[in-house]
Amino acid sequence: MIAYCRAVGVLVDYFAATADELGTEELLETGGPAGAGWPHVDCKGWLDSLRDLAAELTGRERSEFGRDELVHADSEEEGPWLTRVDDDVVAALAGVDDDRLAGYADDASLHEHEADRNRALRDLARSAGEHGRQVYCWSSL
Repeated sequence: MIAYCRAVGVLVDYFAATADELGTEELLETGGPAGAGWPHVDCKGWLDSLRDLAAELTGRERSEFGRDELVHADSEEEGPWLTRVDDDVVAALAGVDDDRLAGYADDASLHEHEADRNRALRDLARSAGEHGRQVYCWSSL
C-alpha cells in the first residue's frame, strides 16, 4: 500500500506549471499554489509522493522511476520545498485508466474522497502533458 505521510502539519500540494509560469517568488510570498490561487490537488497528510502512487497504480517498482528534482528550498530542514515531479512518474500516472483507478480504490478499501483525490492527481498529470506543463510538489511545515 501507499506510504501515507504521518507528520503533523506538513502541507503537500501538487500543481502544474511551465517554467515561465512557475515564478517561485510568487509561491514563496503566498505560501504555495493554494495561497497563490492556482489550481492544485491538496494532499496534506495523505500522500508521500506521486512516485509511490504511480508504482501502486501501474504495478511497477518504485525504483523504476526517477527522483523528483528539488527546485527550491528556503531551508533544507524546515522548507518550504518545491520539487518537480519526475516526467516518467507523470507519464505513468497520466496513463492510468478509470477502471484501474476504480479497481485500486476497491482493492485498497479507499474512502470516496481518497479515490477522488487519486482521480484528481491522474487528471492533473494528464492535463500537464496536454498543455506542456510540468507537475510540481509544494510542501511546507
